[in-house]
Amino acid sequence: MKAIHNFFFASAIFAGSCSVAAAGVTELPEPGVTMPANPNPGYVRTWDDRQRDVYEHPYVGVIVFGNVGRDTTLLEVLPTDHYWSALFATAAPVRHFIQAADQNDKAGWDQRVKERDFFAWHNNAKVELRPLSYDSLADPTAVDVVLMDKKMGKLMADGNLNKVLGSARKALKLGGTLLVIDYRATNDGPQDPKAANGFIREDYAIDTIQKAGFVLEDREDKLLANPKDTRAKVANDSDRFILKFKKWDPPAACTPTSIHCLEVNR
Repeated sequence: MKAIHNFFFASAIFAGSCSVAAAGVTELPEPGVTMPANPNPGYVRTWDDRQRDVYEHPYVGVIVFGNVGRDTTLLEVLPTDHYWSALFATAAPVRHFIQAADQNDKAGWDQRVKERDFFAWHNNAKVELRPLSYDSLADPTAVDVVLMDKKMGKLMADGNLNKVLGSARKALKLGGTLLVIDYRATNDGPQDPKAANGFIREDYAIDTIQKAGFVLEDREDKLLANPKDTRAKVANDSDRFILKFKKWDPPAACTPTSIHCLEVNR
């Protein structure tokens, strides 16, 4: 029922964002820029965001599949732009939106600060910006959903994937969700441990994340699929997978398939 409720919620938001597109907003203004009164909080979503929606399917892929709703505390790992923050802080607001960003990337960090301040100024929307920490991405057990959107390649290249998975697990509530979206490699060769071309074997992703203490709950292999992808380079329309994992802390006598233990960990 929750997924069905979220589907209708997502549909309503999508319809609202389409009507906002007619306003002709083409960019996210800097904080302090005088703008007309905004009767719709979706105003900050740009034309580029809506074009990207065609490839990302955020409403079905994250809101519905990830069970993200108005009562969700959602954390985005290593944001590189305002795409998810504009959606979940303003257009389809969740209870609490957190970004764990790389403070060592000064240009990127400064941009996240500007965006956070703009949302607060123009939309009275709160984005909690935190430096990426390998201890915990947020307060322990405070997060319902952690979103890692196309971040495995970067984390593998830096040698930090397992550290981030560990800190994500600490931040998640018992029964919380780790939602992983990434570029799908073919299975005709071994996985490059540094993911130099940005593509990740799906079986490698599942195995690595499960070894970090998560249990695979569901997968969506069709929504973002592109069988024509040549994998010459990553792009908006590249073949991708969506994996949904659950934080699992079973008592010693439990197994992941035990009905009683699954109920305890909901």
